[in-house]
Amino acid sequence: MFLRARGRIDEALAGAKTLTGHPHPVVQAIGHIESGFGLMRKRQFAEAAAAGNAALAAMKRATGGAGLAAVPFEALQGEFYLRTGQMEKGRAMLEAMAKRARATPGPDAWAEALFTLESAARAAREAGDWEFAARMARQMLEHDSSYAGTHYALGLVAEQAGDRRSASLAFALAEKFWAKADPALPELLEIRQKLRP
Repeated sequence: MFLRARGRIDEALAGAKTLTGHPHPVVQAIGHIESGFGLMRKRQFAEAAAAGNAALAAMKRATGGAGLAAVPFEALQGEFYLRTGQMEKGRAMLEAMAKRARATPGPDAWAEALFTLESAARAAREAGDWEFAARMARQMLEHDSSYAGTHYALGLVAEQAGDRRSASLAFALAEKFWAKADPALPELLEIRQKLRP
């Protein structure tokens, strides 16, 4: 998930392949799910669909723990529909997934939910569905208002809508929350250029 978020798709696919070779079916399912996400980012939709089918088959083979892969699998399906032009189906699936992800208790689940929302917002932007990108960004805000990525996503949406004031405010907050981030973080460099062209 981290490698995908950083745009390091080939590395993400290599890591996913390692998971698919694990003996436990749930770990295999997660590997196939991550492969599907990476393949979608490379616009290899038929291969991504095959990875999704392999994930489902692995989840069905599991004698326990398949629920651990349920939310990521839903996210994969929703993003697939969104990226392949089936907007309403993708939106509905991602909305349901976001609700389940945010309701899952525990700190690890909370962090995973945030990054899953961020991934859905990115997928919506890349698919040109800015309305849904805005909905996911608002969910990120409800989930964690102090995460810099939340304000970055809100800023991109405002910028796309032509609302320069809201975009500048959101980017300024993102810059504030990323104050101790790696100075070469691409998003940070981007917003600094937007704020001080």
